Amino acid sequence: EIAVVASTKCIGLLVELLGRAPKQQISTFFQERKYVDTAVDTMCELIEHQYPTIMNLVPRALTLLQLHDPMKQVMEKVAQHKHAGLLSEVIAKVFLKPDKLVEIPIIKLIQEIFDSGNEGLFAHSDQLMLFQILVQKLGELVDFPGDEVLEALIVCYQSMIEWKEYTYEKPYHTQGISYLEDLLNNIGDGASATRTGRTSKAVFDKLSAM
Repeated sequence: EIAVVASTKCIGLLVELLGRAPKQQISTFFQERKYVDTAVDTMCELIEHQYPTIMNLVPRALTLLQLHDPMKQVMEKVAQHKHAGLLSEVIAKVFLKPDKLVEIPIIKLIQEIFDSGNEGLFAHSDQLMLFQILVQKLGELVDFPGDEVLEALIVCYQSMIEWKEYTYEKPYHTQGISYLEDLLNNIGDGASATRTGRTSKAVFDKLSAM
């Protein structure tokens, strides 16, 4: 138990480092692959203890590791681990209620998972929840077209369109189209001048044609 407490404190420090330190400082950590692999393996093993602090810190640390990992291999290791199911559950919960430190990184993480076709990492119920929460978050931000979180959500939405279960979520499918239309109206004639506008228009057009 002492070892678990000590490891938890180390993970907490890692979260702060990855979340707040300049990128130049962080990059040195990833130059030694064994450090990254050891950190991921340790956290994947610790999750089985299911202490509240571990359940909170581990998914946040994994999210930030994936964000900064130039090889984008963190989630590959997670997907192959014996505790992959439990790890995916806690990652999904972070997407549901993130703090400011991981709000954008967790959206980008979900996007990368769907982009790679590895959404099967999540249980079917969690896949549905992720999509539903994304649409809800989108609705909360349509009046703020310059928001960075909104931009990340739109890019993630674009990735989710390819998800085979997407069209079965009819109420949220319809709601998502409505929110995108509202967003494009808010952006106005300048839609093509911003990444959010261009991506929103591409997603809206594809959804409308489905």
